[in-house]
Amino acid sequence: TKRSSPSRISVYVSWNGSTGVAHWQVLAARAGGPDRVLASAPARGFETRIALISTASEFTVRAVSARGRVLATSTALTPP
Repeated sequence: TKRSSPSRISVYVSWNGSTGVAHWQVLAARAGGPDRVLASAPARGFETRIALISTASEFTVRAVSARGRVLATSTALTPP
């Protein structure tokens, strides 16, 4: 993750060797509630950049199959 301003963030995602990832979801962690999907992007090659606007301090990323099944979820990410 990379924060270019207080509200602009770029999230870089990849899953080495996986061919089952159709798209990625970036979620904002919310204290006391469920995470909220901020952005979704199709998987593109080895690494996908997802630009978003958010003031959240923690994010998670989900790898999702073409059928909508969550394949994996990252640990919490805190942009510098």
